[in-house]
Amino acid sequence: MTNQNNNLSNFMAVKNGDNEDVLGKLLYFSLSNVLVYKDKLQEICSAIGIPYTGKTQVSNINAFRSATGDIHDRTTEDVWYDNIYHDPNVDPYTYCQQAISLFEKYKICAGSRHIETIADNYLLQMQAISVQIYGRIYIVPRNNMDKVTLFEDFIEALNEHNQNPKPLDVNSMFIVDDEKQRTKMANEFYHSVRKEIETYQERAQYLINTNSQSAAVMNRWITKIDALEVKKQQYEDILQRDFYELNDELSTLRMFSQELQVRSRNIQKIKAA
Repeated sequence: MTNQNNNLSNFMAVKNGDNEDVLGKLLYFSLSNVLVYKDKLQEICSAIGIPYTGKTQVSNINAFRSATGDIHDRTTEDVWYDNIYHDPNVDPYTYCQQAISLFEKYKICAGSRHIETIADNYLLQMQAISVQIYGRIYIVPRNNMDKVTLFEDFIEALNEHNQNPKPLDVNSMFIVDDEKQRTKMANEFYHSVRKEIETYQERAQYLINTNSQSAAVMNRWITKIDALEVKKQQYEDILQRDFYELNDELSTLRMFSQELQVRSRNIQKIKAA
């Protein structure tokens, strides 16, 4: 948490604020140790209004991998040449029972990876950008600050039903609107969006190179590219900046998007014929 706290202190944040005098919110949360029954997760998502994604069942193989991967212990022993008999200090039966118990839970529960996917999709809806450090720290622009409250409710609801003992954490603060904070936020936005553009270009290029026949997959990436351009416009308005440095890369990405649109329409026409 030391690096995270240092990075948080780079922004002048306050607990209260109005839309007119803040740039957005600094959001931090932790999902590193979460395990929630899938039916309860679906219920929480439905009640709060966060889209639920993911399969309703976990394969036995994945449940077994997760269960055995969650068992950690350390035993210090003296090893001798004639140490070939049963060791009374190590009880494998206990670990087997732990694995069986976790296996049954993982068959009907959602773990960190599943819930992080749901959270990431909602962060995209909020047009959030990731702060450049290790950890779950995001900047949410002021036009989507109302969604932060729902997101906090989501994490707190998960915490109430978490099957693991370590508590989840979520917090947010307003970022004051002044020139210094706009510059810092603009830097974070630029680096975050550069990474997004690179990822989108790689994915679009892959779909084109492999001659993908999935119109649904291509349409999803077309939608993401469109949303990225909207995000750029929103941040330019809020931060009073023109991110012209991104124009060439976005132009290339737009060409990829147009190519995907043509391919998607052709596939849909063939299927409809």
